[in-house]
Amino acid sequence: MNREHFRVACNEKRTRISDARRADLKAHEATAAKRNAFSHGAVIASVGVGGAADIVRAATEARAAQKNLG
Repeated sequence: MNREHFRVACNEKRTRISDARRADLKAHEATAAKRNAFSHGAVIASVGVGGAADIVRAATEARAAQKNLG
């Protein structure tokens, strides 16, 4: 194995690791947005009496919160 091939292999490995970390962060952002939108049951607790309209409003708020994160 020559030096150039070794450098290319090292850079490819770094790129794979970086891509994997970036994918993990994107997955974490999605779950964090849901967790923040429904933290402590705040949105879910408001759904009780109003019925379908409150459910639609809560889903809209959750989507907006998730969109604001990324």
